[in-house]
Amino acid sequence: MAGALGGTLAANPEFYTPLKKWVKDSSENIRRAIVLSVTALRDKNDAVKIKKAFDLFEPLMYDSSQYVKKNLGPYILGSYYGNNMPGIVLAFLYKMIKIKDPHVRWNIAMAFNNSFDCRHPNEAIKYLRILANDENQVVQRAVRSTFNHLRKRNKSIHL
Repeated sequence: MAGALGGTLAANPEFYTPLKKWVKDSSENIRRAIVLSVTALRDKNDAVKIKKAFDLFEPLMYDSSQYVKKNLGPYILGSYYGNNMPGIVLAFLYKMIKIKDPHVRWNIAMAFNNSFDCRHPNEAIKYLRILANDENQVVQRAVRSTFNHLRKRNKSIHL
């Protein structure tokens, strides 16, 4: 489904309008498919596409579904977008880190739980230090997991 949505979006930019509505769909499968379909909008030379992608990401950052979260934070934000346009992703995460929602904060921590943290360890630590003060257990587990991932390649880093 995600591939079909992404292909449709790439071929038909007007398909973006239904996607905006579907980010609130009751089906986590639909919401996850939207997360993955946004790969069709990754073009660092097209500011309009990037804005559209992050406009879809923002409401999905609050999603409580593990299925959606595991695809958004670690995979799409971290690996897919983060490794190709780190400045844009870091600016988005900086904006979102001010929000106290545990799902938003989980996604921020987990965005660095992949190759993105290896390429930007100092940025990862900066965000993890902020999130380490969060009392929510879901956020704490994400911070620990990401920190452990980061320490595998950077033994001298501390929270």
